[in-house]
Amino acid sequence: MADSPKIDPDAVRSLWTAVLARAVEDYRYEGATKESLAYKKDARQWAACTSYKGVGSFSYVCEALDLEPEAVLDRLKRGDG
Repeated sequence: MADSPKIDPDAVRSLWTAVLARAVEDYRYEGATKESLAYKKDARQWAACTSYKGVGSFSYVCEALDLEPEAVLDRLKRGDG
């Protein structure tokens, strides 16, 4: 049986940081392009679903980064996150 590849925790953290950063950018989008408005809608729906905790969910990503999902969402809603 082959050995499992080693997982670099810093690389994993960097990945989730990039995912959250992009979601924040999309969430805050203020332009009018159709494609970007769709991304904004998707980001807002993703962030609003804090009850789902599966891999890749907003809650999962926040918790992987030692952030409280509800606090991050509150900051996004206020516009200071």
